Amino acid sequence: MSSSYNPYAKAAGKAPPGLTQQELTSSYNGLPMLIILVLIASVAVLFYTIRIYTKIRVVRRLGWDDLLCTIGLVGALLDLVCFGIAYLDGPLGRHMWNITLGDFLGNAFTYTGYIENVTSSMTLGAIKLAIFLFYFEIFWPLKWCRWVVYIGGSLTGAFYLSMTIVQYYFMTPRRGETMAKHFGGKLAARTTILSIPTSSVGLVIDIVLFIVPLAAIFQLQMPGKKKIRLFITFAIGGMAVLGSILTIAFKAKTYGNPDLTYHLMLVNFFSCTEMLFGICIASLPLVTRATSHHHSQLSSLKHRFLDTFIVHSTTDHSFSYRKSSTGHDEESHRSESDKSNKFQQRPVELRIHRLDQVQTSSEERLWYNERLGTETVSGTAH
Repeated sequence: MSSSYNPYAKAAGKAPPGLTQQELTSSYNGLPMLIILVLIASVAVLFYTIRIYTKIRVVRRLGWDDLLCTIGLVGALLDLVCFGIAYLDGPLGRHMWNITLGDFLGNAFTYTGYIENVTSSMTLGAIKLAIFLFYFEIFWPLKWCRWVVYIGGSLTGAFYLSMTIVQYYFMTPRRGETMAKHFGGKLAARTTILSIPTSSVGLVIDIVLFIVPLAAIFQLQMPGKKKIRLFITFAIGGMAVLGSILTIAFKAKTYGNPDLTYHLMLVNFFSCTEMLFGICIASLPLVTRATSHHHSQLSSLKHRFLDTFIVHSTTDHSFSYRKSSTGHDEESHRSESDKSNKFQQRPVELRIHRLDQVQTSSEERLWYNERLGTETVSGTAH
């Protein structure tokens, strides 16, 4: 009598004592997280497309920051794909005692984990360097800002490059070693020790990238409204700081925890969110510049839409009114309809006329402020 034993069919972990039945069988529903990441990625791709369009058609010059932003976008989308595969086809989000060792060492978890670990530092480094270079381009008249970019950009590039090399060394299988065997070994486990210090340094860099533009805007000579608008634009960088804080918090919860597949769910989610928000932050100033450049075309489309919507609403309302008066004879019905149309259309036409006057005068003031702000910044720069 012979029996075959499959070691990969046993549970990947052992449940700790004292857990309730609900805690033992719980798992993360990663589908809402995946949908949120796809939505954020769609916005990031849209902002990146507008960024490149603005650089080509408005600025008429591409720079190194655009190349780094492209690398960062590719890395962020790759991280998103790995998150989806690890959850949909792998054990991500489930407890270690509810999956088999074969699930834990399967390709859907080991290869995606390898890609995420090796490319994460490179992706974050490229995004943050792109933001540093963009700050240098728009705030170069400020001497202190140039020095912050020189020092901060150099340290950021050196740090993330070294971390990429270290993570590649720890995560790459040696000759004759399979990915599954190396993934479950001690050398690959060392990347967990480096994760919290790496994220802590990244948080410091995010805080610097958040403070620098806000401090620089106060020193630029431009109208108050434009300064407030720029302040709000760059204040969105606080989302990256929040993402870094949450990533560190969940990494600290995962550190030394044997239930790796369960707690990595939120770590990977917030890590991918931080990358995608970084693309949005790096592209948002150029999105606002493209909007300002095409303000007249966008305003014309808005007027056309409003006029069409108001006219259609008036026509539909008049038609429903005539239809409701079926109890009267034909002559009185026509007379009442004409009166109703005159009574309703005159205020609507008057509202449209006044709306056009208000919007036209607002556009003239906005155009004047934008022109004044451009001349003032140009004068400061030269």
